[in-house]
Amino acid sequence: MIRTARLYLPALVFAATMCAALLAQAPKRFQFQGIVISVNAANQTATVSHESVEGWMSAMTMSFRIMPPEMVQQLKAGDRISASVVEGNTSTLFEVKVVDAASADAEAPIVWTCPSPGEETVLEEKPGRCPMSGAPLIPSRLVTAYSCLKVQLVIRDAPGICPVDRTQLVPITASMFYTCKDSPGVRETSPGRCADGSARVKTFERRAHGDHNPRHGGSLFMSADQYVHVEGALVAPNTFRAYFYDDLTRPMPVTAFTGRVLQTNQNAEPTGVEARLTPVPNMPSALQATVPAGFPVRLKLMMTFKPGEREQPFDFVFNAVSVEP
Repeated sequence: MIRTARLYLPALVFAATMCAALLAQAPKRFQFQGIVISVNAANQTATVSHESVEGWMSAMTMSFRIMPPEMVQQLKAGDRISASVVEGNTSTLFEVKVVDAASADAEAPIVWTCPSPGEETVLEEKPGRCPMSGAPLIPSRLVTAYSCLKVQLVIRDAPGICPVDRTQLVPITASMFYTCKDSPGVRETSPGRCADGSARVKTFERRAHGDHNPRHGGSLFMSADQYVHVEGALVAPNTFRAYFYDDLTRPMPVTAFTGRVLQTNQNAEPTGVEARLTPVPNMPSALQATVPAGFPVRLKLMMTFKPGEREQPFDFVFNAVSVEP
């Protein structure tokens, strides 16, 4: 018996070493908290305004794939949710649970943000200075406002119709403050009176990462660098197209981008069918691939945005061909 135990000991040590190595390679998981803005049950996604998750993503509003998939049927606008997120995957929320319903009457808290380019994601709870430029932080309230999808000049505080193209306004995250018509330098967080006695005017200001609404009827996610945004759409029963935007949802060129598409099962696990992305004629901000037809179409997009960079996954589910808004 002792001899048998000695024979098994090296195997046990090897197995323990392999388990430790696998655990070390496993991506980190983080806790996530946010408020649901809207739900797209057909695509198994929800737009969520979430708190900052240190080591994963700054506070912002964007669309996420919901796991487990059946949970998306239970979500509604206003729900406060908890979830877990995985390092390197900015498109999927795992273990989603409803914590509480958000109060529609709750006043948005005052936050302090950076006015300097490149520091738009800085968000502090008290006055101070921007970490890179040293510029003073400015106060505002981050709120859900509404804007035209394709004409970004219009911002209002309630849903409605775009006065330019008569399409539905879409929700965005904006900075809200009060100013004076004759003194635009005034930036207050509460209503009041200007120096001339007139009432301060409520004003909205666009923020980087504040608008993650898809432009082509697909689902839009953000890359791990919190700059590149990817919208995936099914433009034909067997054609997947990826559109790419910057942090202000402006189209960006795909010169150095490479990617592949994997067919997946309901749990977003690859099934082995793969297709490479190729350029789209006359569309410098898009790539596409031919995928198997037949609904639902479940895909995992694996993207590399810089040579030598690690691939990033983005999960999509389509129950019909995407419809341009």
